[in-house]
Amino acid sequence: MSLATLTPDEKSLDFSSCMLRPGIKNAQELACGVCLLNVDSRSRAFNSETDSFKLAYGGHQYHASCANFWINCVEPKPPGLILPDLL
Repeated sequence: MSLATLTPDEKSLDFSSCMLRPGIKNAQELACGVCLLNVDSRSRAFNSETDSFKLAYGGHQYHASCANFWINCVEPKPPGLILPDLL
């Protein structure tokens, strides 16, 4: 186990395709309430057979991984962030 790689592949951390850009309709509804990335887009590391998609809570949508991180590491209620009016 000590020889195991702890860092993920750099390609799996590319979320450029998930960023909400100006002019996207319903941007507020598409934004994850934790990371503000598009909940309908996936990173390059996404595996549709093993990864879950998204969930809704309190009028916001969340990536399942974002909600899991927030609830288990920060506080029991996800934050429900909103996009700035720059979009």
